[in-house]
Amino acid sequence: MMEERAREIFIGPAGPEDRKQAACLWEKVFEDDRRYIQLFFSKYFKSDTCWVLKEAGALVCAVYLLPFGALDRGEGKPRTIGALSFSSKEDVPCVYAFGTLPGRRGKGLGKTLLSAALSASSKKGELWSVICPARKELFSYYEKAYGYQSRFSVAELPLFYEKRGEEKACVRILPLSAKAYNRERERLLSGFFHLRFHNEAIGLQKEICRLYGGDLYLLEYEDGKKGCFCAFREGERLLVKELLLPELEKGEGMRPAELFDQLRAFTPALQDAFGKRKGYIRMPEKAGAALLEAGLKPVWIRDFAMLLSLQGQPLPFEEKGYFGLAFD
Repeated sequence: MMEERAREIFIGPAGPEDRKQAACLWEKVFEDDRRYIQLFFSKYFKSDTCWVLKEAGALVCAVYLLPFGALDRGEGKPRTIGALSFSSKEDVPCVYAFGTLPGRRGKGLGKTLLSAALSASSKKGELWSVICPARKELFSYYEKAYGYQSRFSVAELPLFYEKRGEEKACVRILPLSAKAYNRERERLLSGFFHLRFHNEAIGLQKEICRLYGGDLYLLEYEDGKKGCFCAFREGERLLVKELLLPELEKGEGMRPAELFDQLRAFTPALQDAFGKRKGYIRMPEKAGAALLEAGLKPVWIRDFAMLLSLQGQPLPFEEKGYFGLAFD
């Protein structure tokens, strides 16, 4: 006990001198590929995004509050997306890579650090904070410890391939720039409550995908309709982290049968581009529910991200929205 009291504790924004220790902590806690760690740190290791807790100069806990985007209430009005630069009050800090060294866990250090970081966000006038828990049991922890509420959901389904002859796929797949992908994304999600990402955040996702044999893509159907998706390889698996089919543009008026037809047309094109790989597809919950209605099984719908009010205001909507990309 005396040893614990004697430790000199620092809690606050990271400095340039903390970069090496923070990278080492990340590698020990999350065991991520060093290429990804280097990519992330080159863009987001900054004093206004990373908070650390140090004991006698040794960094033992870190958390990143990333300005990925803003809440969009989905009023059904397509937007012309330019720089997607929001004011700091509109930004929703996304809690990311929150971790403590294994030997220092169970002492409340992480809770102390995140509470301090969220308090600083609140004092800056920011309205919301969002977090994507890595495991199901963490949803109840973040609710009890900090007051987060589950407000974003997602639908997931396994990749499937139907029997086909020699005919070519009727959907073209084309790579997109981050800015172009974001325009398509906003066009398709304009009728839904969702997180509207900055172009910079989508740019990070593009680089992550390209690092692992994927990219951001446009879907062009024979009838002129367009969708988009984000995918990368994980070993022999293919992860479609976001699939937005053209029918989503109709918002609540989308037709389950048409959505199912668009999905069935998409998978042969995916097979031609990436081979017949196992994996999963992630999409908005309402799209998944429509596919279930159309008779597709299995489709799993689950909680995906949580929202915290930093100023005590009521959370928007009782229905759950779409967060989408988790940068996982």
